[in-house]
Amino acid sequence: MKITRTLLGALAGLTLFACSNDDFGTAGNGTNEPADVLIKLNLPNVGAGTRTVAEDFTEANPTTGITTPVEISYIKITLKAQEADEPLTVEGAPTDVFNVTGEKARRFANVINPESVTVEINTKTGEGFTTTVSQATIEDLNKIAIEDTPMYGESTEFTMGAECLETTVNMRHTMARLEFGGLKHNPEDEEYSAGTLAAVFLNTLQLQKDGNITTYHTTEELETAVGEGASWYDEVNANTFFTEEEPTSYPTNGGCYAYNIYPAVGGQLPIFTLRFDDLVASEGSKEVGTLYAGVSTYRIADTTSADIVADLCGEQPETADEGYYLVKNFPAGYIYQVRELEPIGDGSIKYPDPDLGGFCLVATINVIPWTIVEGSVTWK
Repeated sequence: MKITRTLLGALAGLTLFACSNDDFGTAGNGTNEPADVLIKLNLPNVGAGTRTVAEDFTEANPTTGITTPVEISYIKITLKAQEADEPLTVEGAPTDVFNVTGEKARRFANVINPESVTVEINTKTGEGFTTTVSQATIEDLNKIAIEDTPMYGESTEFTMGAECLETTVNMRHTMARLEFGGLKHNPEDEEYSAGTLAAVFLNTLQLQKDGNITTYHTTEELETAVGEGASWYDEVNANTFFTEEEPTSYPTNGGCYAYNIYPAVGGQLPIFTLRFDDLVASEGSKEVGTLYAGVSTYRIADTTSADIVADLCGEQPETADEGYYLVKNFPAGYIYQVRELEPIGDGSIKYPDPDLGGFCLVATINVIPWTIVEGSVTWK
């Protein structure tokens, strides 16, 4: 896991048109009349960027609210129909798939009885697009840049327009993202005279695509997992965390600790956790050793749009604090940002094990497609 910048993508829509061919008449479900089928891809402007080299939080365009959207490098379109003049599956780079001048579109000629269309974006990579993009594990997921995220869409609903048979395919994201920054010590807290902020990490998270939630209950379990490689774990090693008169904000570059995650809906949410080593208590200079602190609540401002509140908090949102709703879900297609964590102290560094107990996410959210979620947390 690296301190990173990401670029946001946008939710995409695809519109399928089965346009009448003057030579063959109008086609539709349940007929045997051939017609050309035109599949149009509707996306915002595309752009470039990487997930692993930058430092800042993802930023939204101040006018549109949308940042760099998904950049299409590979696309696969599959049209299911009774018959057509050409293969009903096309794939490759956009320049190979789109065959309508000046449009992100693919025309299939003389199609009989179109039934469905499925679309994949960025599900393959490499020369000749022979390598399938894996999302099997959390490690795979954290190799994917936001603008390269795989997307899927399908539709079986066709309606007759003024001249064409039409259907809309709404593309869906496959992952969410957490970004944390502004982490600092509360200078008024004098519980510890020394110690190191050793690391920050996610606990209680899904490590495999179809797997269960994993929680690391002890330091030994955690260290074993980190030794095997963990994209959800960042070393900090801030040994002056408790001794600075003017607390440093971590990460020190003003950026964030960022993690791609599987959607978390209707279950346990990942817990942002801090590890402190070599702690020394102020009272009696007693050596304490390793303790943990973690986020107890994620919340979203109650002024957030109703649709986003419903996605993150449910149809009947619960109040977390005055002016905030309790977040219960991390659906795919959102970036959840916590730009300035509450100062650490006041008894929050107290857990001997990384299993901090039951947690509930709270993030103050400002959402756009490939959504930025800007929020705050409270400590356990």
